[in-house]
Amino acid sequence: MIEIYKQSLVPFDFARFAVSARQIAPLVTLAPQRLLARLAEEYVFAQLCEAIMLSLAAENEARMRAMIAARANVHDKLEHLIGDSQRLRQEEITAEMVELSSGSLASGSIGRKQDRPR
Repeated sequence: MIEIYKQSLVPFDFARFAVSARQIAPLVTLAPQRLLARLAEEYVFAQLCEAIMLSLAAENEARMRAMIAARANVHDKLEHLIGDSQRLRQEEITAEMVELSSGSLASGSIGRKQDRPR
């Protein structure tokens, strides 16, 4: 089942990430504004990559479903054509048997008429 999933980049969703239970702040060598700007860039990049990957996965799933449906359609069509072929062959055999049996009956009755004295 395909579901549409919407997620906004802005405003930042702090609930997506667990809060660290540390008492000591992390050590950073960048100024806070520069660190925040780079983290924001990385966050947006990661979100865009995730959206692209989910899009590709959805497209591949749709293609796979289409290929499975096409394969089932081809299989059903093949079975139908094989059945038609077998039915037509059986009709040909039946027609040949009727033709042969009617021919032998006709030749048998002609032969009997010639055998009788006049």
